[in-house]
Amino acid sequence: MSYSKAKLYDSLGGLLQYPQPGFHESLKICLQEMHLAKSAGCDFLQEFVEAVEGKEIEDLEELFTRTFDINTKCALEVGWQLYAENYERGAFIVHMRQALRRLDIAETSELPDHLSQVLRALGRMDEVEANSFATGYVVPAMDKMFSGLKGLENPYVKVLKTIHADVKARHAESHTDKNGKEVAHG
Repeated sequence: MSYSKAKLYDSLGGLLQYPQPGFHESLKICLQEMHLAKSAGCDFLQEFVEAVEGKEIEDLEELFTRTFDINTKCALEVGWQLYAENYERGAFIVHMRQALRRLDIAETSELPDHLSQVLRALGRMDEVEANSFATGYVVPAMDKMFSGLKGLENPYVKVLKTIHADVKARHAESHTDKNGKEVAHG
């Protein structure tokens, strides 16, 4: 069985949507994808699995709402994290909507700049575009999300650390050029 970045990021993005019945099964599949991809974030996701094991869906829904919907400092919209309500956020949403169309990704009820949608796009971008996008938008937005959760005992911190570690390892820290030479990145 081979690794697919698109499948991995689709799976991770699913963890950032409001929990639905079947969440625990999706979480196990995501962990399998992480291991298959040899992701830098496997340990964090395993900690999240252990933290939410046995929790009822209603408890997960409440935790999700408290974490991401009520706490604006940790809103999952990348554009909000980077630009707040400035004009640039609107431009970023338009850019993301165009990217989703170009990459043949169906829009969901979430805004196009929601991290779940951003991850789906990132998983389908070519290496050069993905590296630039991760460094310029995803990692800085996630860094701001962490500041909104600083000091909180919250299992969803592990999900964000999972994604952050994987994205940085694959795209933002280093990559190889077409000749196989490692190139530092941002």
